[in-house]
Amino acid sequence: MAIVILLIIFGINHNFFDLGGHSPIALQLFAQIERIWKKHILFSVLLESPTIATLADTLRQPRSTTWSPLVLLKAGRNKPPLFCIHPMGGNLFDYYNLVTKLDLERPIYGLQAQGLDREKQPLDRIEDMASNFIRSIQTIQPHGPYFLVGYSFGGAIAFEIARQLTARGQKVAWLGLVDIRSPTLKQVKLPFLQGLSVHANRLQQFRLQQQIDYFIDIVFYRKKMEYRDELITKLSNLDMLKPELLAILDCNLQARKDYQPQVYSGQATLFWSNYQSQYIDLHPQLGWDELILGGIETCHLPGDHSSLMKEPHVQVLAQKLQCCIDRAANNSELSLSLN
Repeated sequence: MAIVILLIIFGINHNFFDLGGHSPIALQLFAQIERIWKKHILFSVLLESPTIATLADTLRQPRSTTWSPLVLLKAGRNKPPLFCIHPMGGNLFDYYNLVTKLDLERPIYGLQAQGLDREKQPLDRIEDMASNFIRSIQTIQPHGPYFLVGYSFGGAIAFEIARQLTARGQKVAWLGLVDIRSPTLKQVKLPFLQGLSVHANRLQQFRLQQQIDYFIDIVFYRKKMEYRDELITKLSNLDMLKPELLAILDCNLQARKDYQPQVYSGQATLFWSNYQSQYIDLHPQLGWDELILGGIETCHLPGDHSSLMKEPHVQVLAQKLQCCIDRAANNSELSLSLN
């Protein structure tokens, strides 16, 4: 049904993401593809074939027997690639809008969770995820300087990748952490007046519907759901949520809970949204200063945790992220020339 509706409303060459497509819709689309055509295709296929026409071509082809966590999000040349690490859901959809706004000459790869192919079990330790991703990264870039970025849960994995690479003597030119608190940062309750000021500042940044939802949360103390439960409630039919995604979500939640990070000797850039306001007041670097010894640059982003990766806020993130990468690349080239 979802495919028929898309065909009626939009043409076969309209881009899924440009039309506002997101993870829950993609889940429903892929569930119906599997039910009708009896084909299991990976979510990364939608990043490579985002129109009905290109997706149809993919469905006609025999399934590849090889699978890799590495997905080419944007081709480029002459520059070290940027590696983007998946958030809690395990897929790379959240990066689509960001990638389209970055340097055309720098290739960009995404790293998706093990287990999406239904062949291997998902990993439940961040240390193992990082080691696995390093093996994939080094198939196309054996040596540094490396450029890494992780959004949300992906930030913890990106941090661990950078730490392991540095421990192996490899150079990490740039590490970006997008809207994630340090795993060691404990939740705190602000004093009443300070909390009131934080809420007022947040409300000014939100649109009307976001303000209403936020106000209801404050007044009625509506309990926030875990990502796993929130994702399920967004689907109109629970049968459309694939079992491998539930397994990945559970493993990622366990990995986040169990992670005991070690210190990292390098530097990082921390991007934070209004969602983090209550923590920023007490911890300007969201606790990362306890783990990142080389220094942290902080960048404030408009919007909340999810909207910062969407229009129009993603443009600000892309602009700031590009400036940081360019500066790090210049510093890295200067360092190599001096040596």
